Amino acid sequence: MTRLLDAVMRHAEAQPEAIAIDGAEPISWATLARVLPPIAQDLATRFAGGRPIALQLDQGIGECILDLALLEAGIVTIPLPSFFTPAQTDHALDAAGAEIRLSGPVTLSLDTQPAVHVNEDHRARPARNLPDGTARITFTSGSTDDPKGICLSRDHLLGVAQAVVDTLGVHHAGRHLPILSPGILLENVAGFYATILAGGTYVALPQVAIGMADPFRPDIAALLQTIERQAITSLILVPDYLAGLVAALRATGLRLPRLSLVAVGGARIDPLLLDAAAALGLPVRQGYGLTECASVVALDDGDPASRGSVGRSIGANGVRLAADGEILIDGPLFLGTVGAPRTPARSRRAISDGSTTPDGYGSKGASRR
Repeated sequence: MTRLLDAVMRHAEAQPEAIAIDGAEPISWATLARVLPPIAQDLATRFAGGRPIALQLDQGIGECILDLALLEAGIVTIPLPSFFTPAQTDHALDAAGAEIRLSGPVTLSLDTQPAVHVNEDHRARPARNLPDGTARITFTSGSTDDPKGICLSRDHLLGVAQAVVDTLGVHHAGRHLPILSPGILLENVAGFYATILAGGTYVALPQVAIGMADPFRPDIAALLQTIERQAITSLILVPDYLAGLVAALRATGLRLPRLSLVAVGGARIDPLLLDAAAALGLPVRQGYGLTECASVVALDDGDPASRGSVGRSIGANGVRLAADGEILIDGPLFLGTVGAPRTPARSRRAISDGSTTPDGYGSKGASRR
């Protein structure tokens, strides 16, 4: 039993009728605790063989339960953002040796034999060597060559999610709305898994329903209405989305007093944007991390005096200064890349600048020591 399933069971005992995952047909903690183990067992049987399974899905209750069940079943997954082109998708599948791609919509059977039903696309591909313990393969944007499949363990993913909860406190576990494209590691770990661990409610609405049908041209007005209508208390954004939200709040005069946390990563935030967000009452906390570190490494503590900083380590990694001024981040780190397990010499990563990739907190322009 993973710490996620253990948390589900505890929440089901403490608050059985509270909503765990909200959407078209909300799922209570009691229902989630009942259906998750048999669905995980069914998936373990259906996808036995050890080959990774690619996921290219929208947000939704069925999609969330599928994610949890695959993780619980010990099946290696490759989440692919919806905005990946066919060429990018094929590259990821070929590189990882994935013969099956699951695509939405996902439907649920919650009767005496709980199950998930999802489209399966099959295509024969050569198997690839994965580092021992791989649970998730995440393809970064790649700053110098083709994107690499970063291999992460289940314990690492959930350890970072727990560190997020420990850093923020469970009082932030209200109603979290995922905005970043499905398949983005940052939202998956710091949004979904952290919300489940903390006992909050994950509001899994399809991207089109919240104004994010095209993540490169978001409908900020629709997003703002969704945040207000769904009584959302926490968000994870990239700076461009924060800028759009600030502009919309200024234009409409609307305020979002229910929000207790707006975590922002993916790139450095302009100090003027941080000031503008604070003036509108947005509780923005800037963070930094790496795909190789399973997303979040550091997060601002929310003190106005530290505005503009990415804060301190959340505790999942050690952070220290080298003699030459570089910032060193020590393990736990990724297992390696597809076909290339990490060696001890690559167990430390020195960050030489603050640039990041679109995949949540992936580092760009960093040097290895």
